Amino acid sequence: MLKEYLIKKDITVYKLCKISGVPYSTLNDLVNFKLPVENIRAGQLKSIANALDVGLEELYDLCLYRKSVFSKKYNVTANAIIKHKSYYIVFDRNGKQYCYEVIPVKKEATTYIEELAVWKLNEEISKLELEAAYEFLHS
Repeated sequence: MLKEYLIKKDITVYKLCKISGVPYSTLNDLVNFKLPVENIRAGQLKSIANALDVGLEELYDLCLYRKSVFSKKYNVTANAIIKHKSYYIVFDRNGKQYCYEVIPVKKEATTYIEELAVWKLNEEISKLELEAAYEFLHS
């Protein structure tokens, strides 16, 4: 993630703002997942990549949030991702891909996102199994 990368390189958002010429508010929102990398202009992304001495693809990967979570109850792995200022879980089940919103991105949510994502994963799989059982009984 970009925030960890900046910490590792001892670069503050303010310093990156000065080096890249990209507005502080844009960089701060990008680092804190309030602004998706897809919503940043190409020229700004190039300026950030140049300031960090990384390629555009590496910068894109740094700006994405993806955390793997596992449901012991259903033996299913999902990815917790961020899009549209919310955490989502994405998983495959019976040949279909599912995507459900977990919670909006906030500091408190980030602290507990793994637990919240597993809880949401279990909840949604439970619903899917109930729907499948209902369809089976009524067919």
